[in-house]
Amino acid sequence: MSNKFNLLDLSWLRPGASRGFFGVFKGAPKKVKASEGTINSRRGFIDLDEATQVSAILSAVRVISQGVAQVGRQVVSRNFDTKKKRWSYDIVYDRVDGLDTLLRERPNNYQTMFEFIECMIARACLGGNAYAMIIRSTRRVLELHPIPTKQITAVMDDNRKVHYELQVDGGGVEILNFDQVLHLRGPSLGGIIGDSILQKASAVLEMALAAEASQLETLRRRGRQDGIVTHPGPVAPERATSI
Repeated sequence: MSNKFNLLDLSWLRPGASRGFFGVFKGAPKKVKASEGTINSRRGFIDLDEATQVSAILSAVRVISQGVAQVGRQVVSRNFDTKKKRWSYDIVYDRVDGLDTLLRERPNNYQTMFEFIECMIARACLGGNAYAMIIRSTRRVLELHPIPTKQITAVMDDNRKVHYELQVDGGGVEILNFDQVLHLRGPSLGGIIGDSILQKASAVLEMALAAEASQLETLRRRGRQDGIVTHPGPVAPERATSI
């Protein structure tokens, strides 16, 4: 499979398939966690919910996530033609693993496929990563469940095999194998997790939040600006009150 993510090519759901845009494992840390919940800026940590209060960010994420979600989805099989020396792509129906049925209907019992893809793309846009647990029965894929990014950690062992540590209720940790997690990540310099675009642009985000807060405060004061009034002589208390 090519390094370029293609929704029409769902070979990335197969066990051991490569996931990512610019994944390079060389020099990557062994244990990394995506920071979906907060963005580290000069004024502290910015919650991603707070980041989406910037109208430009919210609009961009909605356009991207909904635009990707409304694209038609088909299962495509990629095979190498030894005679023509090139790859061929064929639409597959009635797959053994049930992916075609899953894509036509519902990925789980609380989301439509449109909502699922919209959720995953929005998380990837904001935090650089989106995770979903793959529920299988033998080879058949039954359900896909989104996982909050702040609850999961990607780990690379000494054999350069990646698995995931999921924080469960009660403080425990559940180990998920590589083929149990659908990991959608954006551009990455480390290869294990995607880099958060908002983290890279935290200064611009901070400035936008400050500008909107300043404008809101000005409107609340009905345009009156803060300042200091001076007088060359003493001012009587009743006069000061009237001012």
